[in-house]
Amino acid sequence: MRIDQIHPSKVSLSYTMAKSLIMDHKIYPGEHIQIVDLAKRFKFSVTPVREALAQLNFESLVAFKANRGYYAREVDLTEQMELHEANDVILNHVVLHCSPQVQFDQKSTWMGTPIENF
Repeated sequence: MRIDQIHPSKVSLSYTMAKSLIMDHKIYPGEHIQIVDLAKRFKFSVTPVREALAQLNFESLVAFKANRGYYAREVDLTEQMELHEANDVILNHVVLHCSPQVQFDQKSTWMGTPIENF
């Protein structure tokens, strides 16, 4: 077992806490992220917080603007619609192919979509 699994680093803790704030919309899309404020909130120096935000930027959860800092990423409606469509495809597949107890009648009308469309 690695030491950072026992005692997570300040960077990994900052990453987890910042990501949680973003995912829970405690930091709103488009909102400027103040590194100093997060560091105070997390009780860390700014360095691990800055590194955590750089990782979140790499993952596209935040955006970096030169001479301005980090911002929570804006929600892209097209991307969200594509994600929901992909989720529907996966969910349909799971229900249709992983639920042997479901009758064919139930499958054919599931979510109002004919079975042959899957």
